Amino acid sequence: MSDLRRRAWKAQRDANSNTVAKVAPELVEGGPHAEYVHMSFDGASNIERSLEIAAERAGDLTADIYARLFRDFPETEHLFVMDRDGGVRGNMLSHAFNTILDFIGERRYAHNFISSEIVTHIGYEVPPDAFASFFTVMRDELRAACGPQWSPEMEDAWRRLLIDLERYVARPTHVA
Repeated sequence: MSDLRRRAWKAQRDANSNTVAKVAPELVEGGPHAEYVHMSFDGASNIERSLEIAAERAGDLTADIYARLFRDFPETEHLFVMDRDGGVRGNMLSHAFNTILDFIGERRYAHNFISSEIVTHIGYEVPPDAFASFFTVMRDELRAACGPQWSPEMEDAWRRLLIDLERYVARPTHVA
């Protein structure tokens, strides 16, 4: 991530944090969901670095990630039949990346977003375990895009992130 992009992301994150404190104070310390607010993920820098390298080496990964999704899970392709210009896929992937960044960071909204998206995807007849597999597809394509720059530390960070995400999807109120 470029320095300018990182600063912009941090400014947006800080603005989001202030907004959360104003409109949803129950998510701040002491509220019923406070356990999600200050959790941290010690592999965050390796996750972020993998995203940076993949972006530098491959640019927009939307087509590649969805090609892998449809190859690994062909039953999902029909869900995108109306997405002729790729806008839905791009938007969905953008949300997934932002959710990952929040999940490995301050967890201001990722837990709520994932919970609501599980329900939304069940409406599309996508079971929760299939929903969780999208993050694995993302990791696999990021690894391919990083090529030789993919490190054992990145592999370990992603492995732990996927375990945390799968646990969360299985039991949204109990994150490891």
